[in-house]
Amino acid sequence: MWELKRRLEERSSSLGVSVVGGGELCSESNCGAKVSSGIIPVGSNSMGNSTKFFPENDIWLLPYTFPSKVSLPYTMFTEESWERYWVPFAKKYGVVPIDIDHPPLHRHLYIGKGYDASKRLKTPSDIEGLKLRRTYSQIASTALDTWGGSPVTLPWGDTLQGMKSGVVDGMETFSSVVVAFKMAPVIDQVILNKWSASTALLYARVDWLKQLSTEQRSTLASVTKSVSEDVVKLSDEVANKRVGESSPPPEGSGFAENGVRVNTLTDAELEQWKQPVSAKENKDLYSRTIDKVSLWDEGFHNYLWDTARSSSVPEKPADFSIDAWWNDYIDEI
Repeated sequence: MWELKRRLEERSSSLGVSVVGGGELCSESNCGAKVSSGIIPVGSNSMGNSTKFFPENDIWLLPYTFPSKVSLPYTMFTEESWERYWVPFAKKYGVVPIDIDHPPLHRHLYIGKGYDASKRLKTPSDIEGLKLRRTYSQIASTALDTWGGSPVTLPWGDTLQGMKSGVVDGMETFSSVVVAFKMAPVIDQVILNKWSASTALLYARVDWLKQLSTEQRSTLASVTKSVSEDVVKLSDEVANKRVGESSPPPEGSGFAENGVRVNTLTDAELEQWKQPVSAKENKDLYSRTIDKVSLWDEGFHNYLWDTARSSSVPEKPADFSIDAWWNDYIDEI
């Protein structure tokens, strides 16, 4: 977010930028809603929490739809995804995503130190009955419930204390926020089951974007595109070096410094997580989400699944680039 501000101010003297912290104007529980209603022009939300007010976004969280970190942003911003999803989305809610402000990473399960585990947890049977904090997304609730866990809705700001006090035994999220929000000290172990890929997006009011001059909007589009590409390129570094998603985590990583045990899984163990919740084989679990998006495009989930596995997806985040961007579609909305 600060890099976006810096680059915009370098490029334009007429685009004043103020970055306001969470809770001062909006929070994870209402940011997208405040943008959609016109209270603020631009705001950020994680994909999971955005589903509270943009329920169709659950389509991006369907378990095991995106096999790699880069396959999510690649599929999210193809020309077809803009035409088939984001343009109808913008017409319905009056907002459009203009920036990727969090590296796309896999979501995992994190077990707190308050839970007395005598072994490393590696399979769904190991989490049976555990109280696990989830985002507002119903997809997370469905997955945790199917595995035998007990999904708990808890505001993000209360999660750290909830882990300390035993209100919850663990949570589902991506690992970078565990480190960034200083939750790693209360985490005993992480189960790298890669159940979903996710990111956070910056949403802007379409009518606000249209009020900008052609030059301002062109600059904003160019800068948000370059920042988004660079954010995606950081994905491997964030996951592997800064956070430490390996066993053992590398020296100097957030997990190593906080003594977090990293449970990597064999193919057989990972299959135990995939088989009961994979969106491809268990569409009946997610029929509400698929049906909502089907009102816009009946075959969109199949398109996501196939595109995320196509040869056009870059092998590494470092090779990622965006071909189609929001400014190309403003006139269609």
